Amino acid sequence: MGRVLVIDDLQLRQDWFRDVLTQCDQVMDEARSVGEAVLVLKERLDPPERLVGRTIVQDPPAKFDVIFLDFDVDVGFDRRNFGEFVRWATENDFVRERLLADGTVFFIHSTSCDDGVDEMQNLLERLGFCVLRCEFQP
Repeated sequence: MGRVLVIDDLQLRQDWFRDVLTQCDQVMDEARSVGEAVLVLKERLDPPERLVGRTIVQDPPAKFDVIFLDFDVDVGFDRRNFGEFVRWATENDFVRERLLADGTVFFIHSTSCDDGVDEMQNLLERLGFCVLRCEFQP
């Protein structure tokens, strides 16, 4: 069973991914904004310690097989775009090294691929990530 992070602002797409990934025996984490995506990665890659009875335990870090990244997200109240999320993930040494070590693949999906997608893809590939992209058509 693998783990996938889907970053997309549209509920319709989140539902489509959940249906498909469930059939493929994948665990899906989801985020609808840059803030949520950052929080998911922080919590899953470096889980907080918690008290169980009298013992402090920490769950093992998650391994993301794929991060599906919507480029043309409506940023809404979170004014950051997903280019900024990619910059955060790649400039954060801990996150970048964990994702690279785990062989995480970035899959950029969008209904409008423009120059920003090229920049995002080039940055990720320069750092050694495998990047796939296509127009989203469920």
